[in-house]
Amino acid sequence: MIVPIFILSVQNTISAYVLNLWLIFKIAIKMMRGRNTLAVILDGSSEKGKLAAKKLMEDYDKVLLVGKDREKLRQSVEEISGQFSPKNVYFIQADLTVKFQLPKFIDLVKHKFGGADCVADFMDIQDPIKKKELALALEQFHNYAVNELALYILCIYMDNLLSF
Repeated sequence: MIVPIFILSVQNTISAYVLNLWLIFKIAIKMMRGRNTLAVILDGSSEKGKLAAKKLMEDYDKVLLVGKDREKLRQSVEEISGQFSPKNVYFIQADLTVKFQLPKFIDLVKHKFGGADCVADFMDIQDPIKKKELALALEQFHNYAVNELALYILCIYMDNLLSF
C-alpha cells in the first residue's frame, strides 16, 4: 500500500491540513517500526533538506541525502552526524534529471538500502523541461526503488511542516 502525501501551500491557510498530514505521517511511521527504513531527501544539502533530514532521523533508521554538489553534501552529512549516528546518514552525488545517472541511483537505493520508505523532494527546478525530466525520473524511481508502504512529501512549502 502506498500512502502519497502532497503538501502544497498557497499561504498559511493550509496549516490545519499540514498538521493532519503530519499526524498521518507519524501513524504510518509507527506501522513501519522494526524495519530497516530509509528516507531519501532530494536536494539534501539545502537548508530545508538538512532540516528535514534531522526531523526524519527521529523516525527513520537511515537518511540518504541526494544532490549535485559533493562537498556541500559531505558537509551536510557531517552536520547531521553531529546529532545522530554517523553510520545512519549517507549521501550520493546525483542529478536525477540526467538519464544515465538515474539507473545507478535506483540500483543503489534498491540493492544497498533495500528501497526507500520516504521521499522528500526539496528540488527547486524552474526550467519546465528539467522539471518534467525530474517528474519522469521520480516516477521511475517509484516503480523500481520505493517500498510498498512509502510516504511522499512534495516540499513546495515545507516551513509549516518542519516546525512541528
